[in-house]
Amino acid sequence: MPKKETINVQGTIITIISSKENDYISLTDMANAKSGRSRAADIIKNWIRTRTTLEFLGAWEQLIQGERLVQLNKVAITQMQSLMGNKNLKQLE
Repeated sequence: MPKKETINVQGTIITIISSKENDYISLTDMANAKSGRSRAADIIKNWIRTRTTLEFLGAWEQLIQGERLVQLNKVAITQMQSLMGNKNLKQLE
């Protein structure tokens, strides 16, 4: 069962959930502290779109998924080729 804790960071309560040996910090709590609840979704949405975040997530997936990610990409390319009826998509491989 995951354990839920909170920490106080400069007057803002931030939730931390611990599961097994991993800790997860609430991005929503941090975003709420910056702009209030109504803008938290926009802050997270904009953060997740940045180039550096996408590069980080891509690198993380490669570390975690490894060969499985390569296989999934090959499947996705094959499906795109099939849907588009265009075998010129080989350059994506």
